[in-house]
Amino acid sequence: MMLAGSGVETSRTRVAAPPMPVRRGALQTGGAGPGRPNLTRSDEGPPSGKRVVMILSNSTLAKTGAICDRLSMPKPTQAMPTALVRQHMVVDRLREMILSGELAGGDRLLEIQLSDQLEVSRTPIREALIVLAEDGLVEYRPNRGYVVRTFTLSYIMDAYVVREALEGVACRLAAERGIDDETFDKISALLQESDHILATKGLSRDVRAPLREVNDKFHRFIVEASGNMALGQALSIATNIPYSSSRVAHWYEEGDVEGLFQLRTLHAQHHAILHAIRAKEGYRAEILMRSHIAGTAEGIRKRLSPEQNDDANATRGRLKLMRA
Repeated sequence: MMLAGSGVETSRTRVAAPPMPVRRGALQTGGAGPGRPNLTRSDEGPPSGKRVVMILSNSTLAKTGAICDRLSMPKPTQAMPTALVRQHMVVDRLREMILSGELAGGDRLLEIQLSDQLEVSRTPIREALIVLAEDGLVEYRPNRGYVVRTFTLSYIMDAYVVREALEGVACRLAAERGIDDETFDKISALLQESDHILATKGLSRDVRAPLREVNDKFHRFIVEASGNMALGQALSIATNIPYSSSRVAHWYEEGDVEGLFQLRTLHAQHHAILHAIRAKEGYRAEILMRSHIAGTAEGIRKRLSPEQNDDANATRGRLKLMRA
């Protein structure tokens, strides 16, 4: 069976996966149609000796690889069934919908509705809900099914306290280890992308996704530059909470002059942190990052509790988020 990857095709990479055992009743890919492959139910497992072959464009490999990096899963350059790649992407998409507040605490997660929204079958939705329940983002309730777990504002602020400490330490470790000229130039070029966007486009809706990506890449760079895997693992737990991830930055309405100034100030702090790391000023880099995270947390707190409401999900409509 041949599956064609999406995206602009410049060159193609062939990935072959050996036959894998499949439980009885699992969904198997059938004959490929003009869109996605047909799904048929098999009670006998895969035919003996058959191999599943995926053909993915370079752009598809890059996008899927980035998702797998965030989930600490093998990249699709290795032998991997198409269904597994699809499941990882569904898990990642649902996680971002929860972390961004698009899905709020108490919202029911209906398989049919999510299947239509994400344009996948119900099987990866069902399996994704199990994964998210293990992560603590959703919970199963009798007679209601899966619902999004409710996080109070105080819980979210606790996550920011942890994030402030860990990312501050990450900056100090990165400065002590040092970064080479090539890495510094690469990150500087990344930050300059946001400089250009904020200087020319302001707060228009079409810049939300690129600004979010720059923010996330910068904070991920800090953690990777620290060289401390345990720190990165601890941080991933603290940021697996709505509104606390570097992939979810607070947003402002178009025409909000004060909001644009605040966003530019936060971004300018990125430059200061990078230069402190480059100069190997560990203490200064740590203080700058802690101040940066604390400022972000304060902005989240003000926007989520204008009336001192401790329930973050009750005011989700007041917060505009950068999301894809």
